[in-house]
Amino acid sequence: MDLPMEYLTDLEGTQVTFDAVTEPPFNFPAQKWIILEKLGEESNYLTKQDIAAELGPSDTSGSFLCRPASEEDDNRRAFLRIYQQVPIAGTETKKAAIRARQAVDTPPNHPELIAFRTFMKLNCDVVPRLLGYQQRQQDHDEGVPGGYIPYILWEEVAGESLNF
Repeated sequence: MDLPMEYLTDLEGTQVTFDAVTEPPFNFPAQKWIILEKLGEESNYLTKQDIAAELGPSDTSGSFLCRPASEEDDNRRAFLRIYQQVPIAGTETKKAAIRARQAVDTPPNHPELIAFRTFMKLNCDVVPRLLGYQQRQQDHDEGVPGGYIPYILWEEVAGESLNF
């Protein structure tokens, strides 16, 4: 039996930087957060046939617990979701130039970010508050050079999570 592949590994202690976002109604300052703990990961690991059938790009989604980077003793915590495009099954060890051809021009619109943005625009106060988001491309030495990596950061609220 094949075990699920994990791509977002060994990130505990990593600092994640968010650029300022000033597109109304959003006004997020530039900020830095430290990843404390990985909470889970789900991969959508696709084959060439899956891609040809337009089932989307191969990607993974990881959930993490974070704290502000500048305030080590601060009790504030936030959740971070990282989506990352990953190589098509069977191409993980191919040259970077081959994997780079898999990078999509337009990253998928993740429903989670759409929901957080919509709730924020509507001033909804019964869901966790979006704290920031960032879209970047993978470097030459990453899984899919030029592939997408969006980051979504939201506040931790009291209670038990139903999905972590």
